[in-house]
Amino acid sequence: MSARVRSITLTAPRRPGGAGRLAARATWLVPPLLLAASTAGAALVLDGPQRLFGWALAALFAAGALWIALSILLPGRVERRCPACGAQALERSDPGRTHGLRCRACDFEDETASAFLLAEEQGALEDIVLAERAERRRGRSQRQVGP
Repeated sequence: MSARVRSITLTAPRRPGGAGRLAARATWLVPPLLLAASTAGAALVLDGPQRLFGWALAALFAAGALWIALSILLPGRVERRCPACGAQALERSDPGRTHGLRCRACDFEDETASAFLLAEEQGALEDIVLAERAERRRGRSQRQVGP
């Protein structure tokens, strides 16, 4: 063990919540969809019925329209539940950034987690995004010029 490491704390694995749980339940859809796509592609290439191409194109556009409709009707919700303690106490670490979360109830802090929905809910999102973009550009130009 390194001299800098004083102790190691093991925690119980966390169960995915919200969208993670839904995604875990929907993984069984991937193999049948891949099989259907492969079959449709093979049938089209091997001079299958011309109607198949029309049905595949219609299904593609219908899936896109359904995705847009669901995104409009069921917008993303702000998740305020702390992954460490489970309390509804998540907030942005820095009010001027769209990344970084901390919990008021415990010592949890994640500087890489997205706080975009929290920032959007609190307003003035455009100013924050433009400031972050300008900061990235300044950093990029300074690296290119360099000493």
